[in-house]
Amino acid sequence: MSGDLRDLLLLVYTPREDSTERKYDDWLRDVDNPFFNRVPGIQHYTNWKITSPADCAVPYTYFDLMYVEDKDKLDDIWGNPDVEKFAQGWTDSWGRYPDATPETMDKNYQVYLCEMTSGDLMTPWQPATFMTAKSAVPQAANRRTFQVVSPVLGDQRFSHFAMQPLNNTTEYAAAAATRPSECYGCAMGELVASPDSQG
Repeated sequence: MSGDLRDLLLLVYTPREDSTERKYDDWLRDVDNPFFNRVPGIQHYTNWKITSPADCAVPYTYFDLMYVEDKDKLDDIWGNPDVEKFAQGWTDSWGRYPDATPETMDKNYQVYLCEMTSGDLMTPWQPATFMTAKSAVPQAANRRTFQVVSPVLGDQRFSHFAMQPLNNTTEYAAAAATRPSECYGCAMGELVASPDSQG
């Protein structure tokens, strides 16, 4: 993984209610993650699952981090016919609102253009805290901080977020209790799929 990745798209969503029974995580590993990591313009794409108790400030069950080569050429990614076809297939199979139109697709997922403002790219095998904030999150060792540049799809619900790795899932409760005061929401994300873990 390159250390110069800074611009990314954050996708947040909750798939259809029966997705677990239909092995959604396996589909992410076998189909979704390999597909997007082959799309021109995407540098590195990972899928994360929120496994901590529900938090109204983080009302999603999954999020994806999609690092892009050029934030000014996002139309080249979203306008790619293969991506458009794949996205429609995801909506048909996994979206909570399969009949959503392009104008109402934010019912299924929201997308934010972001930039990483501090930190190094963490080893993708680790679980991590995912923290939403309405102001800049302080820098700290092993913490990645991000600023939301603009919403791409859906309303912007936070202006910053941060991720901090955990050695294991049992550390989450203490990490949530001691999160920076700027962070009003906190969840534990566990990596589901990454190009670094393929094969």
